[in-house]
Amino acid sequence: MEAGWCPGDPENCTTDRHGSALVAWQLLVDWARKDEEGKSHDRGLLDYCLRDSATLAEAQVDQTLSLVDRCPATWDLLIGGWVRDPLIERLESRRKTFVTTARAASLTTPSLATA
Repeated sequence: MEAGWCPGDPENCTTDRHGSALVAWQLLVDWARKDEEGKSHDRGLLDYCLRDSATLAEAQVDQTLSLVDRCPATWDLLIGGWVRDPLIERLESRRKTFVTTARAASLTTPSLATA
């Protein structure tokens, strides 16, 4: 699903397919914590978002929906235990480079006090 997200800012993207991939991811992550009414209410939306995002083949969408229908209480375990946040991971992966660059720039920029 992450592959279908906007390469820029997924939360503010206006491309429908990117938005559908993000919504499908969020629905899947929260699925185990939904009550039965919430699951039945969101099942159609999940189906639509999985198909609209075009990130999975038709057979994969069917398999994912089958798993959601059969094993909703263990979904977090099926996707790897504690749910990770790919947006934060992206930020963290770039943070070290940003900090290093900012520190290097501050060492080479004359201080206002000495100017």
